[in-house]
Parts: sequence; C-alpha cells; structure tokens
Amino acid sequence: MGSEIFEEKDGECKVRENGTIVKDSKRSWFVCLGAICLIGISMGITNCFGVLFVSWTREFQEISRTKIAWVGSFHFIWYMCLCPLCGILTRYFTFRPVVLLGSILFCLGLLISSFVFDISVFYLTYGVIFGTGACLLYMPGIIVVPFCFQRHLATATGLVAAANCAFTMWCGPVYEYLVRHYGWRATLRIVNLFLIPLVVSCALFPSKKQVPSERQSRSFKVSASFGRMVKNKGFLIWILLMTLVYLGIFVPLVHLMSFCQDIGIPTYISVYNITLMSGMETLGKVLSGKLIDILNWNVHTFNILSLLTLAVCITLLPLARTASHVFIFAGFYGFAMGVQSLCVIIITPELSHPDDAKHAVTYLFGALSIPGGVGPVLAAWIFDVSRSYHLAFFIAGGFFACAACLGTLIHLLASRNTSMSYDNVSTTKPVT
Repeated sequence: MGSEIFEEKDGECKVRENGTIVKDSKRSWFVCLGAICLIGISMGITNCFGVLFVSWTREFQEISRTKIAWVGSFHFIWYMCLCPLCGILTRYFTFRPVVLLGSILFCLGLLISSFVFDISVFYLTYGVIFGTGACLLYMPGIIVVPFCFQRHLATATGLVAAANCAFTMWCGPVYEYLVRHYGWRATLRIVNLFLIPLVVSCALFPSKKQVPSERQSRSFKVSASFGRMVKNKGFLIWILLMTLVYLGIFVPLVHLMSFCQDIGIPTYISVYNITLMSGMETLGKVLSGKLIDILNWNVHTFNILSLLTLAVCITLLPLARTASHVFIFAGFYGFAMGVQSLCVIIITPELSHPDDAKHAVTYLFGALSIPGGVGPVLAAWIFDVSRSYHLAFFIAGGFFACAACLGTLIHLLASRNTSMSYDNVSTTKPVT
C-alpha cells in the first residue's frame, strides 16, 4: 500500500514507500549534483583563505601573522563545532531549510567582511556568520549521500568529496587574480554572486516527503546518540587519530603561499600550487572511490598509505628551493589528502552505532574543530618565533606518522565490529 516498485536493469526491484527517494536512482544523482555544488562553492572559497592571508598581512602590517592566522582558524573551529548541531537540524527539519539558511549566511558573511577595517571584527563576520553558512552548506552535502546511495555509495561519496578540491583548483587562481586587480574587498563582494547556484542546488535536494524528518522518531534522541558515541572505544580512538591528522593537514593550505614568498617564489606562480594540490586531491578522491566500489579494496589500507605519504611529503618540504620542488610536493600531498579524506567519510560510519551511522561524521568533525584550527596557528607561532616554517613542517609530519600507526589499530577494531555484525546476522533465526 502506498508503494511504487522500480525495476532496475540487473533485475533488482526497489520499493519506494510513501514517496521516499530510491537509492541509486536517477533522482539520487541529481541530489549528488546539488551536493557537489554546495560543497564545491562553500569549501572552494573557504580554502582560498591563504590568498586573503597574504593580502591581510600586507594591509595590516602592524599585526603579526599569528593574529591574522587566528581569523582563519577561528572560522574553521567555529564551523567544525557547529557540525553536530547541523546534523541535528537536518534530522529535525530535513535538508532544504538548512541549506537555504546556510546559503544566505554564507554570502552575508562575505559581504559584511568586505566593509571591515578592524581585524578583530573579522571574528564575527568571517568567523561566525560566514563560518555558520559554510557549515550549513558543507555538512548537508556530506550527510545526504547515504540517504540516496547504497550500491554506488563509495563512488558518489568520492564525487561529492572531490567537489571540495575541484572547485578550489580553479577558485584559487581566480581569487588571486581578482584580489590582485580589484582588491580583496571587491573580491568578497563579487563572490556573493554564488548565491544563485546555491539556491538552485538547494532545490535539487530531497524534499520532506522524500527524506522525512526524524522529529517523531524514537531513535532520534540527542542525548542517547551522544552517549553512544562517548562510550564507543573504537570511535574515540578514531577521533584521536583524526586529531593528529587535523593538527597538520591544513598547515600547507594556509602557509604554503607564505613559504613560497619567503624562498623567492612570487604569488602569481605559487597560487598554482593550490590549483595542482586541489586537482590531485580531486583525482585521489574519485579514483580511490571508484577502486573501492569496483575492486572492493580495503579502505583502511588506503587510509594508512595516504597518511604515510602525507608524512613524507611535508617532512621533505623544507628542502624545496624552486617552484618545481614545491609543485612536486603539492601533487603528492594533494593526492594523499584526497584519498585520506574519502577514507574518513567511509570509515567513520563503520565505527559507530547503526542508528548514528549516517550522522556520525558530524560528531567527528565537531570533535576535530579545535585541532584543525590550532594547527595553522601553531605553525604561524613557530614562524614568528623562529622566522622559518621548517620546524612547523617537521612537527606536522610527525603527527601524520603517529596517525598512521593508530590506523592499524583502527583497522583491527573495524574488522572485529564487522565480524560481530556478521555473526549476529548469521545466528538470527528467520521468522516464520
């Protein structure tokens, strides 16, 4: 009653109950397209903070790099802290209202920031308002994928996650060109034109009928969900691993252009390191997602190898002397970062309770808000003290190496959870 049956090419029948969305259907891929636009625009502009960082250090010369870096770090900390709240909002109000509010705040924060002349006010405009909008755009794009895909989950996740770096790949040079010719204030105003595609992307997301809210669901209890996460030892170890990763992974995104400037590489050349890094990150996400789907490769092996690659790359970065050396770093680092970020989205649900699996990543990102924001600030403080980025890059490499060691333990825990789940299913007697 009230159901529609859809016949797939391979003979598999899928049922849509009460109009809910059919996984792996054509409608699912339209949702994927909307998620790609949301994540691409929000994170593409966010990842260009390095361009703003260079401009702000020139305009606010009396302020140290550490204080200026805190603006970007506070923005990151704020929107990551809001990730669990965003997950709750999507469960309570569904996706479209959350995305629409995020689109408005995202553009409003950039517009107000363009009129600011005091660096401390950026904490409100760029950090709070723009950061809130970025979170309300980014997290729904990640959360919606498991609602729409099952058979092609890894591929769809790879495409959505790749939007982050795919947009950054072209957004970085465009951002730098606009800042160089029109100034950073005019650039922030021009970027507000992205409100149009954001609203269109919102319309592509599932409606309340296709993905009902959970406000009346018995499983939707915030305290119970949070309690399950806190008591989950595997999930806590995973948070520790990702804390080490986030202490180092964003350091090059913020400070690579400044490092290039210090070794004599002009900004109109060094900005293409962001393009190359983003392009390779895109390739890493899409390629690894496809391989995991088609060949059923172990995602934990990908995670450990990517962490070791990140450790080697950033440890060798201080040896760079020419633009070619930095380009090589950007290529390998970007590819490894893409693979690792895809692994995060796939591994996190494996370590969480089934009732929280689709929203577990929001709790993870909330826990990573502080380390992700502290990493670039720590690197800036080390530079202010030593007048060099070398020690900061070495420390970041150490964080990645320690995380790779913990990755082996996570692999064992995930394998045990899978075995326990299989045993429970196999020992369950069918109901007659």
